[in-house]
Amino acid sequence: MAKAKKNSNRNPIFDQILKEKNHFSMFVEAWGIDVFFEQFTLADSDWIEKHAVYNGETLAYTIIKKLQNEQGESMFTVADKQILMRNFSIDELSDIVMQMRKVLKSDEVDYAGNSKTTS
Repeated sequence: MAKAKKNSNRNPIFDQILKEKNHFSMFVEAWGIDVFFEQFTLADSDWIEKHAVYNGETLAYTIIKKLQNEQGESMFTVADKQILMRNFSIDELSDIVMQMRKVLKSDEVDYAGNSKTTS
């Protein structure tokens, strides 16, 4: 997993706050696999808005940007956008993004940030 960059000019409070990034997992029933992701940030939102020209692309880019395998590697790249958009329904992609949001908002998260539930 990518670590926060050390910056000698950075306020030291960030070293304490960013010591442990929150990582989450969930089971995507439609795909039959576990996926992993980190919390959504403003930088993620900016990246998605920069890349998404049409509203429908927002879901694809969210999945591209956020979903990781167990090793913390991105599951998809920008090159996968057309496959995601042409082979999966808007409901299926929307359900995945909404499930991610549900996990992030859940009280069922342990101190390491891992989801205790899979639905």
